[in-house]
Amino acid sequence: MILIHGSKNQGKTTQVKQITQLLLNNNKSVMGFYSEKIMSDKKVIGYNLITIPQNKIFPFLSIVKNENQQQIGAFFIDDVAIKNGRKQIEKAITTQVDFVIIDEVGKLELNNKGWHICIEKLLSEFNGKIILSIRTEFIEKAIKKWDLKNIKLISVHDDLNKINYF
Repeated sequence: MILIHGSKNQGKTTQVKQITQLLLNNNKSVMGFYSEKIMSDKKVIGYNLITIPQNKIFPFLSIVKNENQQQIGAFFIDDVAIKNGRKQIEKAITTQVDFVIIDEVGKLELNNKGWHICIEKLLSEFNGKIILSIRTEFIEKAIKKWDLKNIKLISVHDDLNKINYF
């Protein structure tokens, strides 16, 4: 288990993308997804869910509410993105890739929502390595919630070229 951590807006997603590219360049099979900001006038107005390695884009979080959407902070969650993210993880489990990446784990998951089901399945059914991005403030809660063992912590400030992922 690898936890990529940092504070809000510190570069967790950027680091996830860099690690993904390093793994793919080393012929490792990688599946999962990351969440990329959508900006307008220097303000975050939403996030897209982007699958790894297919690069399929799904609207994920938005400041605009549609019917029956859950809310997290200022954003509303698109259920289609959640379903596609879960499908991506299911496929990763059945094909047993080398690495699964989920960007990011936070309040929703710690409250049994969002990617919580995916994390539970990965921990019980997946034999490869799991990479999660998480805010530093949530690390201890995540470790306790899922009884995580053998964790490698990678800060957004760490030099990625000096880390052994294999």
